[in-house]
Amino acid sequence: MNETQPSSYDWWVQCTLVLVPSLPSGNVGTVHWTAPEVMANQRYQFPADVYSLGMVLYEMVTGLIPFHELIPVAVMMAVAINRQQPQIPESVPLAVATVIRQ
Repeated sequence: MNETQPSSYDWWVQCTLVLVPSLPSGNVGTVHWTAPEVMANQRYQFPADVYSLGMVLYEMVTGLIPFHELIPVAVMMAVAINRQQPQIPESVPLAVATVIRQ
């Protein structure tokens, strides 16, 4: 398949974004990678997945689970209420750190 041609996956993504503009929340995910709006039991959209991707990138470049020093309840408080982000070591390249912070 040519990269410039749409695929069935592209169609599925577009349908999902149009037909399901936001998802109901609830206890979804693992707290160390879960977006603040999901933790706060709010409706969430695609940016919640981007947040989780940022946490996966954090883990990949640091070798640490996001907020590894906190117990799950403390992670929920830090993220959902205080909107904290994990500390990114200075050794992480600036471009990568910028993507993680997004």
